[in-house]
Order: sequence, then structure tokens, then C-alpha cells
Amino acid sequence: MKLYGIDLKEMLNSCENPILLCRIGLINLAGSQQKEGKKDLLERLIRCVNENFAEVKPLVDSILSSWAEALKQEYGTVIDVIVSTKSRLIVHAKNDSTSLIFEIGTILHPVLGFPFIPGSSIKGSLRSYLTGIKYENVEELLGGASTSISKVLVTDAYPVDAGKKGLLEPDVITPIYKDPREHRASPVPIIYPVVAKGVKFRFFVAIKDKEKDLPKEVGKWVSEVINEGIGGKTTVGYGILGIESAGGVI
Repeated sequence: MKLYGIDLKEMLNSCENPILLCRIGLINLAGSQQKEGKKDLLERLIRCVNENFAEVKPLVDSILSSWAEALKQEYGTVIDVIVSTKSRLIVHAKNDSTSLIFEIGTILHPVLGFPFIPGSSIKGSLRSYLTGIKYENVEELLGGASTSISKVLVTDAYPVDAGKKGLLEPDVITPIYKDPREHRASPVPIIYPVVAKGVKFRFFVAIKDKEKDLPKEVGKWVSEVINEGIGGKTTVGYGILGIESAGGVI
């Protein structure tokens, strides 16, 4: 398929940026068979993300180090958290590059193209957990309708170790029809990218409060949230994480 005289297939074959690959692939799918086109694009995307991570990782480490230093100066108490995926992980994002192509997408960094866990997802899970245990000062701690000021800041979680399989791998589900009249239909498998098992992510929890025991409490709550799972489809075994380290206060 050509657009403005440009061969999109040729561009796909030479593209090494995961985000650009998704954008070009989305246009290219309009002029190809969806099933085979998506399968080929998924394979290319996973290969691109996994092969590029070794090149991107020094920059990721530098970003994380700069965050740690900045947060220490601003907040005082910073908990350095490293988690690893014990199962496949899906983190959705509206209008994310992969979500535009696949029925189930997982968020990629908009510039560097690696999967990550948004701090808002972790903080949202923390809010749900604290609400569930009837903690009285959720809004005072995390901000809310009555105040935009939060005592706790949670950064995005960036990958620091790709594990044995790489950052991403393919997954597939086959629709199951409940209506008896649909038994003659041919279910089309749904393919999509997921974060592989064994990937390590690092993030920071910064606390701005003079209460002596709060950092310890927050560290315990974050550990509980991580153990309960993060992201989509946690009820069917996705998003199971394990704490590698969470007690290191910078």
C-alpha cells in the first residue's frame, strides 16, 4: 500500500521505533487483510520492543536516578521499589498506540516505546485498597475532591530488567459464544501484546509528611497493593507481581 507516494510496507520493514511502527501499521492495516496483517504487526512490534530495550536501558537508568535525586530534595522520604512480574501483565491506556490496533492493548512509553506501569495506576490501586480497609484519611493522604494536595507521590514504574523472554510477548484468546445460534460461527482468535513473566520494574514512592510512622505504613500498603495485582484481567491471573525490594528509604 502506498500513501503520498510512500510504500508503507517498506517503511514497516525498516522501522525501528515501536510507536512509529504502530502508527504506520494502523494505516497499513486499512489496505490489507486484518487477520494476517495484525499477526505480522504484533510479531514486528514485540521484536522491535525487545531488541531496542538494551539500547534504551542506560537512558531509563539515568531517568530513574534523576527522579530519585529530585524527589529526595523535594519530599525528603523516598521509598525505592522494585517489583517483578510473576505472570503476564496488561496495563491499559485509552488511545495508547497498541490499543488502536489490537482489541486488548498494553501501554507503551510514548517516546521510548517500552512497556511501563503508570504511577496513576499504582496510586489508584492504593486508593482502592485504603478505601477497602476503611482508612479514614484517604483524600488527605492521596488528594481528592476536597483537596488537590497529596502527601504521597507515586512515579511511573519503568522496566529495569527484561528477564529471559524479553519485555513483551504475544498472547491470544478465542471468543466463546453463549448464544446457541452462534455455533456455526468461526471464532476469530484475538491476539495482543502483554508484558512477559520475569520482567522487573522500578518506581518510587515519595512522602511529604512529618509523621514518623507514615513511611513505614505507606511501604506496607504499597506492598499489599502489589501483592493483590496491578493492571487488567487480574481476576484471571494476570498482573501478579512480587516485591523484590521495597524497604530501601533513600
